[in-house]
Amino acid sequence: MTAVLPYHRMAHTGPYRWWRPLFSALLLLGFGTLLLMGSVVVAYAVGLITGLARGEGSAVFADPVADTAVQLFTLAMFIPAVLLAVSLGERRPAGTVCSVRGRLRWNWLARCVLIALPAVVLLLALHIGLAIASSQDTWDGDFGEWQGWPRFLAGALVVLLLCPLQAAGEEFLCRGWLVQWFGGWLRSPWPGILASGLVFSLLHGFGQPGGFLELILWGATAAWLTVRTGGLEAAIALHVVNNLVALLLAAAFGGLGGEGSAADASWPALVAAVLVMPGYAWLTAKSYNTMTSVSTKIQPSGP
Repeated sequence: MTAVLPYHRMAHTGPYRWWRPLFSALLLLGFGTLLLMGSVVVAYAVGLITGLARGEGSAVFADPVADTAVQLFTLAMFIPAVLLAVSLGERRPAGTVCSVRGRLRWNWLARCVLIALPAVVLLLALHIGLAIASSQDTWDGDFGEWQGWPRFLAGALVVLLLCPLQAAGEEFLCRGWLVQWFGGWLRSPWPGILASGLVFSLLHGFGQPGGFLELILWGATAAWLTVRTGGLEAAIALHVVNNLVALLLAAAFGGLGGEGSAADASWPALVAAVLVMPGYAWLTAKSYNTMTSVSTKIQPSGP
């Protein structure tokens, strides 16, 4: 039986040449730029047709729900950009970005969501509790009063439809392509894991030291889990659940469309992440070990 390469070495599943990761990076830059610009152009066209008012500053639309939809959709464009770059630039199956099986393992993803739900609730509770105890701002964004059911449902619909794609897009880029890009040359996964955390944090801006360090920890932990479990499922599950909770709260209390990011969080967010993220990583790795151990013991009954 041919041994399966570890996740971070998936670049070697195709006709590997040392220069292919470089070519893949150029293609990713090109495809990413085109897709991101194209999505914004489409958004402006929809705005002209529907009469949506233009936003100020970095906002495409003045309406926060519509602007959030644009933000989420543009970040989701990392998925096709990464898949195209890998398929054309490295000439390997695009699904190897998802996992060592060459696809998303949906049963494993569902199990990771069940682990992520209590982890995110605990993370949020600790963040709020520490913020209140230290007289820090409880939220990272500008939250106000209850928006009413029509406004909340409109925002919730956008969030539920697009947030999973946005979170997956960031994971395909930072925990998928970037980790495997380093693995195209290096046998150790650690340079890719550490770079994933740093790049993930930089993509959110510098913000405050606490928020910046929290994102590094978040990204590096998710990257370690990706390598450890052989796929993006654990990272996607945690990212999707976390963003869904945060954005649904934002939709309920007027926090959509804000200028801030997770990097603007203060030190309570960092402390909460330090306390929760290792536990999520341990439980997920243990669950993966249990699942794979059971599957290897199941033998076919017939010839």
